[in-house]
Amino acid sequence: MGRYSEKVNTSPKQKKIKKALEEIGHTNVEVWWENLGVAVEMCGMSGGYFFHSDQEEHYPLGLSFDEVIELINRASWLKVKSK
Repeated sequence: MGRYSEKVNTSPKQKKIKKALEEIGHTNVEVWWENLGVAVEMCGMSGGYFFHSDQEEHYPLGLSFDEVIELINRASWLKVKSK
């Protein structure tokens, strides 16, 4: 199973996020959800959607599905450069 969670790539939203990340070049993608909570260090929220791939290690994506899809679509730095 997943590296950071037992429920990786299981929900419909996780599968859509995985597919979107694969479309921009990520491989061996694992997407999971962590329950929301208070982040003491930054005084904001903790949790949300995270992913791991061959190109990124334990990367936070966002708190909502729509926010995550928007990030994937607009963030050029998240796209994997072709060789």
